[in-house]
Amino acid sequence: MKKKFIFLIILVFLVLIIGAIALFQDESLDERSCDLGDIRVNPVSLELAKKVASNQVKIINPEFNWEHIGSISVYNIDGDQESWVFIFRKESIKNLNSLQDLEKHIELFSEESNSEESDKKYLFNDIATIITGAMKEDKLIQRHFRGIPEFFAKKKEIKQYVEENYPANTIGKPISLSSNPAGYEIIDKNSNKAIGKLIRFEGEMRVFDISSLVSNRDTNENIKLTKEECEKYQNAKVNADKANIAEWNKFE
Repeated sequence: MKKKFIFLIILVFLVLIIGAIALFQDESLDERSCDLGDIRVNPVSLELAKKVASNQVKIINPEFNWEHIGSISVYNIDGDQESWVFIFRKESIKNLNSLQDLEKHIELFSEESNSEESDKKYLFNDIATIITGAMKEDKLIQRHFRGIPEFFAKKKEIKQYVEENYPANTIGKPISLSSNPAGYEIIDKNSNKAIGKLIRFEGEMRVFDISSLVSNRDTNENIKLTKEECEKYQNAKVNADKANIAEWNKFE
């Protein structure tokens, strides 16, 4: 009888230990499994994005009339479209009517411009840039500023660098990091396929493996949260997405 009692005690003790381990593991899984990634499934058309950008440029510069010069699709490191970039000129600037005209203008200036030349090169007085989201889950306006965007102004310089240092390659789509067009993917000249590298201009040319950028991003996003915290953040994200979609729909 005594042996049975001891056996029951040991059995209960083991059950409690196993239960505690399972509970701890479940809690740890909850913390690790919280997905806070963006779910972007409603694309914004070029026409809709342009309407939003045209409205914004009038709001931030109401004293001028603005003419649309051109638009650029920008992508993220996963290959999905991240944003639309729209470039506008003052109505009075008649000689800049396309992105090609802007490129010709940029070629008039040296790569190492002084302050006065830089003002003329980037046309801070005459050009406005508006960056919108590319999906309705995104905020309508990502950034806005006066002047030609640097990634566009440095395009020829970046292309030259790649083709001189990597003769089989050239540049492809513009790539964005943190809602800021930061560089270009590098592609094979013959196949036009991406080779998994990104070039950025950060005072100097720098080439990155896109896989390492993805890995670093995923590591930084791996935040441990309890189940309750995870649900709180996920609900906040869902509500923010709904609010953004509603704002986009106002312009349709």
